[in-house]
Amino acid sequence: MLGITFYISIYFTHPVVTVLLMGLSFALFASVTFACIPIVVERYNVGIAYGVTYSIINLFLVISPMIVGELFASKHSYHLVIIKYNINR
Repeated sequence: MLGITFYISIYFTHPVVTVLLMGLSFALFASVTFACIPIVVERYNVGIAYGVTYSIINLFLVISPMIVGELFASKHSYHLVIIKYNINR
């Protein structure tokens, strides 16, 4: 996903293209993350590990729009939002 955010910050393409690229990168991230859980966690804790993983992802999906809204409200531009997300990765 880091490559996609750098692509968005450098090239200004149609929003549909960037949303499709972000969706594809999130799908790949989720498939790799959830496939690794049974490998890393012991058999009797797999359900808890899936629950914790979903909870963390959903928490990020709840908090990130608020962060984006605050950054956009401060400058009325999405450039600060893109720079902040590129720095955090």
